[in-house]
Formats: sequence, structure tokens, C-alpha cells
Amino acid sequence: MELTSTGNERITGIVLAGGKSSRMGTDKALLLYKGMPLVTHAVSLLSQVCSKVIISANKTEYAFTGCEVFPDEFSINASMAGIWTALLHSITEWNLVLSCDMPLIDPGFMRSMLDRKAGYDVVVPVHEDGSLEPLCALYNKRVIDGLNRCLSEGQYSMRDFIMQSTYTLIHTGSSRPMFLNVNTEQDFILLNKS
Repeated sequence: MELTSTGNERITGIVLAGGKSSRMGTDKALLLYKGMPLVTHAVSLLSQVCSKVIISANKTEYAFTGCEVFPDEFSINASMAGIWTALLHSITEWNLVLSCDMPLIDPGFMRSMLDRKAGYDVVVPVHEDGSLEPLCALYNKRVIDGLNRCLSEGQYSMRDFIMQSTYTLIHTGSSRPMFLNVNTEQDFILLNKS
């Protein structure tokens, strides 16, 4: 889906929708939240910040979003494979990744990541307990080779990869609730109460 350019720089939004949803028992990207599938929420959120949005997924069901869908080029169940594949297909230097199961993310927070990117390859949110949010983060295409090396060596931890990259952290503070991700039926119930 092509959108208008954001400022003077074009940014690609990448929706990660390639997970197996094994804990949910059904395709969580198609779960309805406020009348729309979660994948549509992710596309809508990224569209507010990015000049183009694409989807990383191993299914063709998401064509209804109007976005190009790219299947993983590594046949493993790891978000790293989806990020790497989408970066290969992106034509912009900077890419904002958002998992399809995080519909509460504030576009203003995503813009703050863009404001902090100078001099780094990765901009990633961090919580007070030190946990990172690599599936809601900003990646420069320069990381492609490093991701490819990790995938080839069977090292799939995004946290480990980021810690070895040129990165900066954005503290979430009281914003942590917007990072609720829907992995289980209980998470979905909690989301609908928010």
C-alpha cells in the first residue's frame, strides 16, 4: 500500500503477521477488534507514520488490506525470518516493524522512534524491567547482512541480535500498557476491556 511521503523521508512500515498463532488456536491477525481484523489495525497505525506498508506473512489471506504480502524466505518459525525477508523487499533505508497483535500502539510513540534514529541501525523500545520490544521497532536496511548471518547460524533471538547492533533504546515508562500483545484468548479478552 503506497501512501504519501512522511516529511522529507520515505519510511516503510512492516506488519509482522507470519506467526503460527499456536497459543491462540486461530489466526490472531484476523481476530476482530473494534470491528476490524488486527492486521488491519496494524496497517492503519503504520499508515499514519510510514510512506508505504507491506506485510510479512506466509499466507495470502491478507491481500484484502491492499498491501503487498511477502512470505518468509527462511522456512523457520521465527520473527527474525519475517523481518529479514521484509527488509529484503523494502526499497527504503528505514523500516518500522509492528507485530499484527499490538493494536494499542500510539503513532506518536512510533514517530518518537523516527526522531531518535540518527547514528543508529536499530531503535527499540525498552521497559523498566529491561525487556525490549523488537517487534515494534525501527530497523535500517544495514542490518540485513547481520540478520542473514544469525539466521544461517540458527541464532534467532532478536534481543541478542539488537544487543550486537548499533542501537538506541527508547524508554516506555508509563506507556507499557500500549504494548499489550494478543497471544492467548485471555490477552484478547483483556484487549477488549481496554
